[in-house]
Amino acid sequence: MTREPPRAVPPPEAAQTAIPQHGHRCRRAAPGARPRLALLAAGLAVACGAALAPLALPGCGGALSLGNPGTPGGITSPLTAEDVTKIIAAAAGSLTQPLVIAVVDREGNILGLFRKNGAPETVQVFLVGQTRTVNANELAVALARTGAFFGNDQSPLTSRTIRFISREHFPPQFGPDGRTTGVNFTPSGDLWNIESTNRGCTLSLEFNPGQDVPPARSIDGTGPGLGIATVPGGIPLYKFSKAVGGIGVCGAIGATHEDRANLAEFAAFAGSFGAGFGLQPLPPREIFLFSVRLPIVEQDGRPFGTVGESFTDLSEIGAFVAVPDLAVPGAMVAGPQDAPRLKVPEGWLVGPLSSPELRDTEVRGIITRCIARARETRAAIRLPLEAHARMVIAVGDLEGRILGLYRMEDATVFSIDVAATKARNAVYFSGFDRSPLDLPGVPLGTAVTARTLRFGSQPFFPAGIQSTTPGPFYPLLVQNYENPCTQGYQPAGPNQSGIVFFPGSAPLYRGGLVLIGGLGVSGDGVDQDDRVTGAGIVGYEAAPLIRADQITIRGVRLPYMKDPRSAGVDIISDRPGGD
Repeated sequence: MTREPPRAVPPPEAAQTAIPQHGHRCRRAAPGARPRLALLAAGLAVACGAALAPLALPGCGGALSLGNPGTPGGITSPLTAEDVTKIIAAAAGSLTQPLVIAVVDREGNILGLFRKNGAPETVQVFLVGQTRTVNANELAVALARTGAFFGNDQSPLTSRTIRFISREHFPPQFGPDGRTTGVNFTPSGDLWNIESTNRGCTLSLEFNPGQDVPPARSIDGTGPGLGIATVPGGIPLYKFSKAVGGIGVCGAIGATHEDRANLAEFAAFAGSFGAGFGLQPLPPREIFLFSVRLPIVEQDGRPFGTVGESFTDLSEIGAFVAVPDLAVPGAMVAGPQDAPRLKVPEGWLVGPLSSPELRDTEVRGIITRCIARARETRAAIRLPLEAHARMVIAVGDLEGRILGLYRMEDATVFSIDVAATKARNAVYFSGFDRSPLDLPGVPLGTAVTARTLRFGSQPFFPAGIQSTTPGPFYPLLVQNYENPCTQGYQPAGPNQSGIVFFPGSAPLYRGGLVLIGGLGVSGDGVDQDDRVTGAGIVGYEAAPLIRADQITIRGVRLPYMKDPRSAGVDIISDRPGGD
């Protein structure tokens, strides 16, 4: 069929009315509590000039909390090469350690990559159940992208935060080697296996003009990136209370994995908050998820026994690494550079387009209903109290082609990749063309969601129950990490971007039985993602008899979707989740 060219589409958000201002699970610090970042009130800054003294960051005896957020979305003041130099100098001067430091803009473009003298070529991190050796430069970039992709105008989520909400137990605990323990018999964190996403896979060849987003590929652009880095050391960057990028640091020397991660996080903290690029102003606030305070930065005070490093020019202590030149396509540049545009695209990134099974008007209607539901859904990861969820929403066809991709104002950037991938997964895993190797015990043609995939892909089955064997889909999870930009055992194709193993998707059906596409939603807590998904599939639901929640494996029923109770912006609630 002949495809219509992309058309300018008015944002559905513009027609929405203001939301009620009511309760929220994000709470202020208790009255009389000690300010976590009193040192920032004095406006810490590091000048990059004739003499760079060691950065003095007095310990404040606790973990970083959140500043007052501004109005989300809109035009930003992007990072300049001068900003990048200042940020890297602050991080490099914070410790006499052989650090690797990366700065990216909010889209993930590399603005500067600096190696101090003696920095390691590789580092070890604990990922997907084992200790892995990775390239130090690539890890620094992945950490910076993690800070940039998760930080938003209403909360500075860091790589430490994401590690905390992506393990097999919530809340987790971390051993000296980075291995996870936690509260036994509790389910996994919301973003289970998030590290396998955002590898730089192709999302679409049909972005609307000026609405494309760069893939988060390797530094030289020839292969997949490391994805989301779930170790401390990645922190978002802000200018005038607007999220504009991220800093990532690794390579520190320490006795244990956690010692090294804490040192790296301190250096990243020095380059962000310490250099004046943190979310301001104070006083701080905190985010609670299921009554558990989420960590933002723990190492915000100088580690015991460490000192800063003095220098007059960065060339005295290291060198910049060549990265893609953002001003000259195909060229490389070793040094800081300006961010190329004012903001990450918002609104319609792709479409709405048509397929043989779905009209563009249907795609528009599905996404518009999701936006309306998001605006009445209480956010789990944002401040202030009345904040509503801000999502990225994707609709895919039977071939995995993205028919519609919409980013609400200030929606987290990682969600662009995740929403598109969720939509593709919903189609493939629910179809009759799926390989039987993908989901053992699930008949072909069963309607499968990302919640189904999460429940069956954990090292315990049922999820969270100690002394049980891994779930039936756990091998699929490992295979997915080792083979980025594939989709299970599906033959290689152009519309594959990995697998997402946390909720926020559903297949779309005509008459309950005929598969016509998939819907993916990302941008907040996964129960919020599911709630918004539920609004989008009205009229396109799977018939109950073909849903995954009709399937029992090892005596355990699989889940399908969850519409959380008390999720509206006008209701206060904070109860644990689960499948």
